[in-house]
Amino acid sequence: MATSRKQAAVAPDEPRASDMIKGGGNQSLARGLQILGHLGRDNEGIGVRDLARQLDLSPSITHRLVKTLTEFGFLEQDAATQRYRIGHRAFEVGNTYLKYNSLETVAPAIVKPMAQEHQMNAFIGVMRGRHIIYTMVFTSSAPVAVTSAPGTRAPLHTLAQGKAILADQPDDAILELLGPEPYAQFTPTTITRGADFLRDVAECRRRGYATGDGEFVPGVFNVGAAIRDRSGAAIAALSGSVPRHLHRLSDTPKLARPIVEAAQKISRALGAP
Repeated sequence: MATSRKQAAVAPDEPRASDMIKGGGNQSLARGLQILGHLGRDNEGIGVRDLARQLDLSPSITHRLVKTLTEFGFLEQDAATQRYRIGHRAFEVGNTYLKYNSLETVAPAIVKPMAQEHQMNAFIGVMRGRHIIYTMVFTSSAPVAVTSAPGTRAPLHTLAQGKAILADQPDDAILELLGPEPYAQFTPTTITRGADFLRDVAECRRRGYATGDGEFVPGVFNVGAAIRDRSGAAIAALSGSVPRHLHRLSDTPKLARPIVEAAQKISRALGAP
């Protein structure tokens, strides 16, 4: 939920070029894609030497790759800071993905009015590795906004969306996916132990929705429900967020109802049983 977090090193689930070329791929292309992926997580931009250090590449190789990516418009350089960031061509490629993803075409007409009517901020996220990545964000005219941006990523164990998507899986598979304990702690209420996370997942299975109480960003309460495709598999999750100080826990079922209904409408539109 919100604010951008600078990426000081390679994320745990970010593929390295050495892993990407095991199947006989092109090393330079793999390194270039690794740079794009890394810069996609750093909105403020980064210099060549820092980028080389973080990706464990030589500065000269990094400079050549960055220069080529810039020439083709996939990166751009800030004239004032000399830092590099994602360019317009990368946005165009990503926008094409959104255009032809049926979830992206179905969800807005369902979620926008829901978020506005119930004065909440809504997010659709997909699971990638050990993270949730927001693909769509819907803000309302609520007096207090809980803001974020498409592309924001957060660890699975910190969001209601993560619990909702994982609820279909057996407990041992969930623990394996989350990795070794303790999990990274972002706030005083972040769940850092597998047993505690599984208790929340069990509640999600029972109720049909998951909750998160300030576990990634302090002071934000969120409810998440799975979005399913025609096979019935959870392919994404819809969540709604409100400021914690304005929410009473006894009102959680009331908050969850429109979120669950919207997730079900989207799922049916995608062909889910």
